[in-house]
Amino acid sequence: MECLTCGSDCTRNGTERDGTQKWTCKNTECTKRYFTDKDVGVTTDKPGTSKPKVGMSMNEFKKKYDTDYIVNTRVSKVMGQLSKNLIYEKSDVVKLTQLSNSYPGLSDKLAEFEDQQGRTNSRTFYGHPETIAQLKEQAKLM
Repeated sequence: MECLTCGSDCTRNGTERDGTQKWTCKNTECTKRYFTDKDVGVTTDKPGTSKPKVGMSMNEFKKKYDTDYIVNTRVSKVMGQLSKNLIYEKSDVVKLTQLSNSYPGLSDKLAEFEDQQGRTNSRTFYGHPETIAQLKEQAKLM
């Protein structure tokens, strides 16, 4: 289950007397951490029976169809997880985002990470900011 407010994962948190499932958002900074099936559009006529949710939340829509949101979240996540003392070719970073090289806005978003980017000849490399700085200092990358 995803939180309606922030899109983070949620955990089950017991049931109400009418059989409605209660949920807690795992994101401690979420503005609405607690909600029930009724908040998500699942109705319970009697305990043990529920009707499926119809429609999708704004966060579900963004995660599925908003190309800017998809590019920003995936690239930011990947760039934040690059290991020190490892260097990645651009194609490796693109693979880690699980997007195609021609995905709209991908190249522009990657270009924003100047401190994690270096070039040599015609190839672009990415890495942890300290690793890239060290390679530029040694004149291995531009």
